[in-house]
Amino acid sequence: MNRLLSLLFLLSFQNMFAQEQTEHTISSKVFDTDRKITVYLPAEYLLDTVGKFPVAYLFDGQSEHYLKMVSGMMEYYNQTNLCTGLVIVAVHTEDRFGEFVPEPKTDSVNHKTTYSTKLTDFLDQELFSFIDSNYRTTHFKMGIGHSLGGTFLLYESFKENSPFGAVIAASPNTNIPGMTQMIPEYLDKHPDMNTFFYITGGDTDQMELDFLKTTMQIDSSIKARNSASLDWNFRKYEHSNHMETFPKTFNDGYLLFVERWKTTSKDFAAMKGLQDEALEKEVKKLLAKKAAHQRTEMPYTFREVLIAQRQAEMVNEYQTASNISGLLIRLLETDSTVPKDDKEGMSQWLKEKQLYLKFRDICGQAQSALDRKDYKLAAQEYARAFELNIIRGTFSERINSLDAFAQTGNTEAAFKQLDLLANLFKLRGSESIVDDPLLEPLHKDKRWDKYLKILEENKKLKYE
Repeated sequence: MNRLLSLLFLLSFQNMFAQEQTEHTISSKVFDTDRKITVYLPAEYLLDTVGKFPVAYLFDGQSEHYLKMVSGMMEYYNQTNLCTGLVIVAVHTEDRFGEFVPEPKTDSVNHKTTYSTKLTDFLDQELFSFIDSNYRTTHFKMGIGHSLGGTFLLYESFKENSPFGAVIAASPNTNIPGMTQMIPEYLDKHPDMNTFFYITGGDTDQMELDFLKTTMQIDSSIKARNSASLDWNFRKYEHSNHMETFPKTFNDGYLLFVERWKTTSKDFAAMKGLQDEALEKEVKKLLAKKAAHQRTEMPYTFREVLIAQRQAEMVNEYQTASNISGLLIRLLETDSTVPKDDKEGMSQWLKEKQLYLKFRDICGQAQSALDRKDYKLAAQEYARAFELNIIRGTFSERINSLDAFAQTGNTEAAFKQLDLLANLFKLRGSESIVDDPLLEPLHKDKRWDKYLKILEENKKLKYE
């Protein structure tokens, strides 16, 4: 399977079962010794062999439990279409306090200027370049840390040229001297800071209570500045101790982060009904918006537009997704990233997909009419949808159409769908149909008992 076909497979079936984890040893000049990292590649990375991925740097990576939690949660949400796939780099730490807690730096006249650690230099001078050279990565970096790992990330984020666009920190030790002053002072000088933060603390053990006090001071000072660009989120987990906060923090912080990146139906509202050049213009606007948010390039290519189509489908904007298929068919002819030998097969796949999306759009309108009890319009729309002759994946729509056809006296259309449900889809059992009062107009027809009998017989069939 080539690269673009892999992407089509990924977007069509969401087969998220393969992952890859590799440990690397880096000969570090900064530390003057070998340093270990573990790189976890999400399933999308292995299937989509073209795209670039944001990177999450997980600190305290020497503890395998952290990596298992983070990667496991990410892959779980991946299977439910709620995920942003991340390359995860678990950074092994050998001296937690020495590496995570920055020390004051002084200039030539002994004035304190900033904070620094060897870990900072290791990231900037060695690790980031290693990851970018060996993996397909975007410029976007997330930092994930617990306790002193979170402390380090706060220092790294509130400084000039911070590498992190997002930080998830559980129970950071904010009692380190100078931290409560450093953060608000930095914000005063950089009011347009736009980093995403999800910071937490517990309240059941004394260490958590000590950290929580200063973290809440920082939270209050940040909120008092009312920044329009900073995405600051703080949460106190009640009845949670220091070790209990991390799984909760990553779960909730990751979902909130994904929500920020998610393309919604609102993003596709401006595209409603548009086609050709007008639609292309709006898709380019969407890609530019995503590129700015994710700090990466998103050119108007077959791959990026294909992802936009999938996102439109996921938020039930089927008409727009179908129209985007038209753009993809045209892009396919000129996009040099698509192998020539694959273009015919991809074009056929896109045409079939376009027809299916049109079917889903019409059925959505039919369902809306049915919900309003406008049975006449619902019957018309279901009939129009079924004329497209889409069979696979239309089980639910055919069940729903029965009410509309029965209530408008379209007996033949109703029994045609019953025949498909009984003999093609092998619907097992008749309870949902027998108990539906809207289908009473069909009861007197001699075919009714015939199909009920088949539906009951289908109960004996084995699931394949």
